[in-house]
Amino acid sequence: EIPIDSLEKMSFEALHSAFYKTDDTLEHRNIANIYFKKSLKTGDTIQICRGYYYYALISKLDTAIKYADTIISLSKNSNHKFYPALGYFLKGYQYDINDLYDKSLKYYLIALNHAYKKNNIEQIADLRLSIANLKSVAGDYRGALNIHKNIYDSLIKIPNYKKENKADYHLTLGYIIYDYINLKEYEIANQYINNALKEFKPFKSKYSISYYDYVYFNGIINYYKKDYSKATDSLEKAIPKVIDADKANAHFLLSNIYKYQKKKDLFLTHAVVAESLAVKSDNNSREFRELYENLIEHYKNTNNTKKELKYLNGLIRFDSVNNKKNLLNAKIIKRYDTPYVLNQKQKIINQLNTKTRRDKSVKIGLISALLVLLIGGAFYYSKQRRYLKKYKALLANTALPSTPTPLPETNKTELSSAVLERIQEGLIQFENNNDFLEPKLSLAKLAEQLNTNSNYLSKAVKLLKHTSFSNYLHTLRINHIVNRLKNEHTLRQYTIKAIAFEAGYSNTQSFSTAFYKQTGIYPSYFLNKVNKRERV
Repeated sequence: EIPIDSLEKMSFEALHSAFYKTDDTLEHRNIANIYFKKSLKTGDTIQICRGYYYYALISKLDTAIKYADTIISLSKNSNHKFYPALGYFLKGYQYDINDLYDKSLKYYLIALNHAYKKNNIEQIADLRLSIANLKSVAGDYRGALNIHKNIYDSLIKIPNYKKENKADYHLTLGYIIYDYINLKEYEIANQYINNALKEFKPFKSKYSISYYDYVYFNGIINYYKKDYSKATDSLEKAIPKVIDADKANAHFLLSNIYKYQKKKDLFLTHAVVAESLAVKSDNNSREFRELYENLIEHYKNTNNTKKELKYLNGLIRFDSVNNKKNLLNAKIIKRYDTPYVLNQKQKIINQLNTKTRRDKSVKIGLISALLVLLIGGAFYYSKQRRYLKKYKALLANTALPSTPTPLPETNKTELSSAVLERIQEGLIQFENNNDFLEPKLSLAKLAEQLNTNSNYLSKAVKLLKHTSFSNYLHTLRINHIVNRLKNEHTLRQYTIKAIAFEAGYSNTQSFSTAFYKQTGIYPSYFLNKVNKRERV
């Protein structure tokens, strides 16, 4: 801890560095107090704003927002390139860390608008990074990756960037790796990790990625590749060195490994620590729903009602937070992506207008670009209207219309009436018992259950249902889950992955593809609309 009298002798720049080097709450308060008093003596508006900024960083939400509003009020007419945008960024950040994502997005966008007006490239990059992180929170990992790679491409164009912008470089690289992991593109993520480790040299920066973050990423990749020995080694090495949010995820993955290996004591130890760290660090990653389910199941099986209730309450809180995330992505698309594209369009138009004075032919390019934008916009809104129409039709019907695949004419004499009748009775029972929800169900498996063979069953389904077995199965499953989603509030709080499992699918991609093929809309769109209707 730095003595008060030593702090009082420091310059503004030294106080700034000291503030970010310490984790001590009391020292943060002392530095902020001294910085603010010094700024008042100078009468410098920007230094006073910075004093309020430090106060905001160590305050609870309501107080922090008041400090941010004061910064905005003081600097609204400032010519300084970071103000008043920094005040709006501060509001966005405070709402972000308190899971108020809609408000966070609102103020990040206001800040971004001010940064664009002052052509503050550094601030634009920081704000786009914050919005990319919101995209990641909302589950739009591809959208987040596009922004992170854009920032990365800009960074590597800076001369001597690995020295001058080392912290920003590794931080952005870390985000890119995490995006690829979330997208399940593990080989690409591994390439980035290996390249980073080859050139990595430790450096001191509180908010920068470290060597052990890359080790942690390696552990995640090996976990998903089911190389549990390597995953365990990397995750255990990383845990003492990474931040609490990543510690929580590492313990969660280890708990799953030990559960799979039937090592109950180690499973429980890591699961309990993971949940505790997740709450402490406010890490509400979607994957942690499985953590709560595992803990609830364990304590239910061991008749520990008190602990079971504890984690049930934790799951309810967790689902409440993640429900906000489900609604976030549509707002980002509407309020960030579209304005960003329009901003880029305006830049292109301005550049073209400048060139037009020298070359009239550029007008053709401008008109073409505008036509593309107009056609693209028309296509987008047409698609949205089409989705809405299909959603309303889906809501009005209790069952989906079948979508038969064109089939060749079948020779009905190939199956005897007795065989066809027996299979038909079996299919009726199959449907009534909801046996189609079995994820590993196949034509051969069902044929065995109905005491027939695959060839006969396939032909019978074509004759009786006028479609292929695969399409018949998808229709039953999607009809079932749509009706449940319309009527069961609790089910609508599940993740898409959990809903897919309830519908009989072992993975999200297969479920989303089947849902879209049967209904013409995606499950996330349907879920969003039904939840919105319920709130209204």
